[in-house]
Amino acid sequence: MKIAVTFSTLSGNTALVANDLIEYLENKGHETKLFDAMNVDADQLKEYELVFFGSSTYGDGELNPITEIFLSTADQKNHNCNNTHFAFFSLGDSSYPIFSSSGTLSSERIAKMHGNIIEPILQIDGYPNQDTFQKCKQWAETILDQMK
Repeated sequence: MKIAVTFSTLSGNTALVANDLIEYLENKGHETKLFDAMNVDADQLKEYELVFFGSSTYGDGELNPITEIFLSTADQKNHNCNNTHFAFFSLGDSSYPIFSSSGTLSSERIAKMHGNIIEPILQIDGYPNQDTFQKCKQWAETILDQMK
C-alpha cells in the first residue's frame, strides 16, 4: 500500500514517533514517504491511499501552529481529499485539562475536506519511549486492518 506519514512537531517528539512508524511500515513492505507538515502541500498527499498524520497539542488543547498553518492553507485552497484515508495520532500531556486534542481537531478539519477518517485516534501522553512505539505499532495494525 502507498502510505504517507506526515507530522507536525514543535519539540521533535512527534517526529520521533513518525520516524518509528515509517520504519515499521517499510519493514511490513509498504511504499512509504515521510513528510514534515511544514514543508508539504496537502495536494501532495492525494497520491497516497493512507496518510498517518501526527501532531503535537499546543497549550491547553490547541493545534500547534504548524498544524494550524497546514490545515488553514489546505482549506483556503479548497483542498478536497475524498479519495484519501487519514489516521491521526496526537501527542500531549495529560496534566493539562484538555489532553492530546490535536488529533481530534485535525480529523474534524480533514473531514470537512471530505477526507475518509479511520478511527481510533491514537493519543500519546508525554515523551515517546519504547512503550509508546509499541502502542503506535499496535494502533497502526488496527488502522491497516481497516484498510483491507
